[in-house]
Amino acid sequence: MHVQGESLWRSLGGVRREISVGVSVGIHADTAALCRTVGPYLEQGYRRIKLKIRPGCDVEPVRALRAAFGDFPFMVDANSAYRLADAPHLRRLDDYNLMMIEQPLARDDLLKHAEPQPQLRTPVCLDESIETAVAARWVLKLGRCRVINVKVPRLGGLAATLELHEAGPQAGVPFGAVG
Repeated sequence: MHVQGESLWRSLGGVRREISVGVSVGIHADTAALCRTVGPYLEQGYRRIKLKIRPGCDVEPVRALRAAFGDFPFMVDANSAYRLADAPHLRRLDDYNLMMIEQPLARDDLLKHAEPQPQLRTPVCLDESIETAVAARWVLKLGRCRVINVKVPRLGGLAATLELHEAGPQAGVPFGAVG
C-alpha cells in the first residue's frame, strides 16, 4: 500500500523492508509428532517457532525441540495456563534460551504478571492482557514485563499503537505489533 507515493511501512517509520516470519505450533500428543511438525517449518524457511504450552506439556517438548533442531529463534505461549505459584516450574524453561514466555498468567491481572519476571531470565511477554492503551501504559509503568505483543485493533487502532510504539522502547520494552 502506498500513501502519497510512499510505502506504508516507511510512512509509519519502519526501518526494514522485509521481516522474518514465524509459525505457531500447537500442543502435540508426543515429542516425536511435534518434531515431525516443526522440522518442515524450519526447512521451509520459517525463522521463528512459537510453541503452545500448558502445565504438564511444557519443559519436555521444549527440550525435545532444542535437542532435535539446535539453537533457532524459539518462544513459548502459555495462553494463561499457569498460576503465580508455577513460577519456579517456569524457571526450568530458562535453560533453553527462549526468546520469551508469552502470557503465562491470567489475562485479567496485570499486577500478578509483574511478579514472576524477576524470577526468570526468559522475558515474560504480555499479549491477551494488553486490551487497551491504558493497560499497556500500566505494564510499562510496572517495569517488570520485558516484551509486549500488541494487537493493533485491540488497542484502538493505528494512532494508539504508534503512540505506544514510542513509549515501549523508551521504557526498554520491545513491542511486537500485529495487525
